[in-house]
Amino acid sequence: MRINFAKWTSIIVSLRMVGSFLRGRPLGILSIAVTLALLVHAACGSEDSDRTMLELARKRGCLSCHSLQDDNAVAAAPPAAPSFREIAKRYKGDKDAHARLVTTVLQGTGSHPGDRHWAGKVGFTRMLPNASEIDPREARTLVSWILTLDK
Repeated sequence: MRINFAKWTSIIVSLRMVGSFLRGRPLGILSIAVTLALLVHAACGSEDSDRTMLELARKRGCLSCHSLQDDNAVAAAPPAAPSFREIAKRYKGDKDAHARLVTTVLQGTGSHPGDRHWAGKVGFTRMLPNASEIDPREARTLVSWILTLDK
């Protein structure tokens, strides 16, 4: 089960609103618990999340070079860029991956060691800056989703 990180902000705001409205009322805690369960269930819909995140990636130009998964195994030339699943597998367990990848999305590669670790595996060894195409909030959301694709 993957969490739709794009919905977490609205969940937190909704919980605060429900909590402040029901505070001190009978069954307030039960109502908050039920609301939380429904909101978390909505946030965990991976199929909708995947569709939403892929649409964001398409709109921001990410899919010009990247794909969801590596389907270029039989291609004569390497893919232009690593697939989102390959990125997730590479950074699995790396506690600094989220911040590093958000920086990479916004500023491109070349600013930190290890930028060339895809050399020989993909056609492009550098990622161009994308700050004019995607805002920092969208970059954080997209990277959070990509890092859940390590299966």
